[in-house]
Amino acid sequence: MEDSNGASISRMLVGDGVLREGRSSAAMVVGLAFYWQLFRWANISNVVAGAEGASEGGLLPLAFYGSALVIALVLLSFKGLSARLFSPRLAFVTGAVGSAALSGAWVCRVVPEEGATVLVTASLVLSAGSFSVITLAWARRCRTEARLCAKRAVLLACLSSLASFVLTSMNSLVANDHALLAASAPVASALCLLLCEGSSGREGLGEQPPFPFAFGPVAAVMVSLLVLIVCMKGVSDSFYSTESDSMLYLKHFITVAELTAIVFACLFATDMGRFAFAGWVVLVGGVLSGLSLLLFPGEPSAAFQFGLGTVTSGRTCLELFAFILATCLSARDELRSILALLVVPETAGCLVGYGALPSALRSAGMADGEWFGILSLGACAITVASTLLAMSFLALKGLDGAPPPRPPAEALEAGSRRFGEFANRFSLTKREEETAYLFYRGYSTKRIAELHYVSLNTTQSHLRSVYRKTGVHSRQQLIDLVESAADAGGGPDEGGR
Repeated sequence: MEDSNGASISRMLVGDGVLREGRSSAAMVVGLAFYWQLFRWANISNVVAGAEGASEGGLLPLAFYGSALVIALVLLSFKGLSARLFSPRLAFVTGAVGSAALSGAWVCRVVPEEGATVLVTASLVLSAGSFSVITLAWARRCRTEARLCAKRAVLLACLSSLASFVLTSMNSLVANDHALLAASAPVASALCLLLCEGSSGREGLGEQPPFPFAFGPVAAVMVSLLVLIVCMKGVSDSFYSTESDSMLYLKHFITVAELTAIVFACLFATDMGRFAFAGWVVLVGGVLSGLSLLLFPGEPSAAFQFGLGTVTSGRTCLELFAFILATCLSARDELRSILALLVVPETAGCLVGYGALPSALRSAGMADGEWFGILSLGACAITVASTLLAMSFLALKGLDGAPPPRPPAEALEAGSRRFGEFANRFSLTKREEETAYLFYRGYSTKRIAELHYVSLNTTQSHLRSVYRKTGVHSRQQLIDLVESAADAGGGPDEGGR
């Protein structure tokens, strides 16, 4: 009878774990979908549309991207980033502040022009700080997921990009208020991050990511392509915008169709190397055909909208690839990687493509010159050479790099000794220490129960006791507590933090 009851309880716990994992995955997809909305120039410009300084060249949104760039460069200047910077709770607080700031900027549009510019600029600077914290928090969350299952993390990231387009489409069809979508994006993304952290039964870091390849050449090419395509998009938005609703819907349809094709070409690949190769092959056609927008100035046409839609999908895929490389497929620090591979190129490209380049062209009276054809040929040559280089590198080496070397026995012994000292600080029993150490190393509760030849319920009971004694509530908090205790050299008790 006891065995039957134990089996029933185990099945119920496993079912609860699957349900929590499903909720965590859904929260991650939706949260990242809102996060992608924070990148969009159109969303930020819609927030301040009509404000003084926003109509001529769209200068006010540059405050957001300029502030985000400065913050990213400052963070990159530090050798190590505090764990508090990527706390989900801090992300939620800053997300609420960011949404309030964007809402304030939206309201400030009706303020008399002498005060609107200062208030809107301050609001955009605040929202840029919120964006930076949310970026770091999502990078850490995705790295946690990738160390458990890299392919699953890539799948969720790709689905989030598609979900982002669904959000945009639903907003256009239902509310048709892009400023509202932009203002709600920070707090909605941070709330999903908080739910994702709280509902996941698989939190924590396991072993190193399975693809720790040296991606220096790929990163350089990707950053160059991302800056190039953001600049192209900025110039096209500045000089070739259209008010034709039918053409706009055509562009959105092309964007969604091409993005879906690119993403699913990646997802249906059999391994990660072919995932990267398939994505780059499709992206070549996207970027090259997108250059056609520079060859069709004047009246909007189907060819022009095809080029504009392709540039949009190509830019989205480059952002997605950079995000995946930084957070899911690299053994390097995900926080510095996400800043260097995505935030800095994106913000710098927006400053050049939407600010410096259009302003310089207008000042020189060259906005309608034939030089666009020459520029498109030069950009085409650069894109072809860069993309072929990236494709060749990925085709030869792929993302299936050699597995990381196992840590030496001395390092394992030192880690075990360090954890033993940590266990003594909190008066853990021998079995609690063994269970907590395996949990700290990334083992699942089911695997720990198998190794100890006990029931899953017994293992979870030991973990609850560890949580109660140390004051933590998740695997990640346990990891942070152990590492902070080691860095402090056995400083004051941090268990209640």
